[in-house]
Amino acid sequence: MVILLVQTDIEWLSPEANRLEAERMIDNAVWRSAISRGTLSNGASECGAVSCGAVEEEAPPDLIVLPEMFTTGFVTDPAVLAGMSAGMSLSMSVGMSSELSPAPTLEWMRRMAAKHNAALAGTVPVLDDGRFYNRMFFVRPDGSYTTYDKKHLFTFAGERAGYSPGAERVVVEWRGVRILLQTCYDLRFPVFSRNRGDYDMILYSANWPNSRIEAWRTLLRARAIENLCYVAGVNSHPSPKCRGCSAVINFKGGAVVESGAAAIVPAGEPCGSGEMQYGLAGTQCGSVEMRRARAEVFSTEVFHGEVFRAETFNAEVLRAEVDMAELTRFRERFPALDDADPFVLAQ
Repeated sequence: MVILLVQTDIEWLSPEANRLEAERMIDNAVWRSAISRGTLSNGASECGAVSCGAVEEEAPPDLIVLPEMFTTGFVTDPAVLAGMSAGMSLSMSVGMSSELSPAPTLEWMRRMAAKHNAALAGTVPVLDDGRFYNRMFFVRPDGSYTTYDKKHLFTFAGERAGYSPGAERVVVEWRGVRILLQTCYDLRFPVFSRNRGDYDMILYSANWPNSRIEAWRTLLRARAIENLCYVAGVNSHPSPKCRGCSAVINFKGGAVVESGAAAIVPAGEPCGSGEMQYGLAGTQCGSVEMRRARAEVFSTEVFHGEVFRAETFNAEVLRAEVDMAELTRFRERFPALDDADPFVLAQ
């Protein structure tokens, strides 16, 4: 399975602008992949500005993941979205109130999923039967979708005061991979996410702050190791060290890809501006030499060079492939899940 983590720099309370920016980033990333395969929609066999010989073949994405509340920013007071905040203009009030209906963003996600023949996932605030929820939508190319309401609400920032918690643990199956859906603060609660032999990967859509970014990086690895699974986490907030620290972690705790060092192009190996408008971590310009150089930079955690990114500080797209056959072999050789203590989770 090929995953794209779309680490957007969210514009506060601007749903339409954020959808447009996310669409531009996704389209550009998929365009890069199409060039590498020589399968542009216009049937062109030429790679254009990008040298065909310098680009390794890449599979198209199966899953595209967006941050928590990717259309609005992390809004802990849903009254703002309902247009009840003091001093809010009438035009903004109407726009925000419509966002509490999932229709605008859900229809956008359906269109994007169909356009790229990939599932899209991300969370938005919604009003449902008189209650506010931080709801993840997992949308398939045929327009069908599954939802997960965030279970653990972030009391420290006031999220619990405005939203209702979800009650259901949700696992979806997509293209041979069983995926547990989780949102941001859920990462801190291992009992709820414990692998009962019913999933292969955990998906975290987050808006995790810089002040606790090391907890984010550490806990992504902990969840992967203890559950013998892949973990994909997409974040939004920039960090001077990691630029968001979105990552895909394997079942041994190693990074398949991680924003920050993995997105750095070493000095002296520039990439043409026409070739890379956004940073596609691990795949800039496609050359094997540059990939190796970035791998060396990442392994030593030395931060030098230039990052190819959007106009904003931390916007980038990361691409990773997860190997289910490799995961199955490891679980067979190291059956730690069979040795876990039995328990029943009380609601």
